[in-house]
Amino acid sequence: TWRISSNGAQQVDLHKACFPIALPEKAIEEFTKPGMVVYEPFCGSGTTLIACEKLDRKARCVELSPSYVAVALERLSVLGLTPRLMS
Repeated sequence: TWRISSNGAQQVDLHKACFPIALPEKAIEEFTKPGMVVYEPFCGSGTTLIACEKLDRKARCVELSPSYVAVALERLSVLGLTPRLMS
């Protein structure tokens, strides 16, 4: 059983399905090793991106909504990170 507080679910006003960073962090930590790639087909506000950065994993994410991409980019820039567009 995972016990994860909902206190980490910031950005609720910017994304309808925002969840705490601890949720993807726990799953990523359990099922991957440092340096591995994590694929996120619904990036949303970038919570999984942040979790990957904290755990030394590489993230490959897709998001179609420009407004959600903007939120994710803002959250990453606050952490001092610069994501790269992959083609």
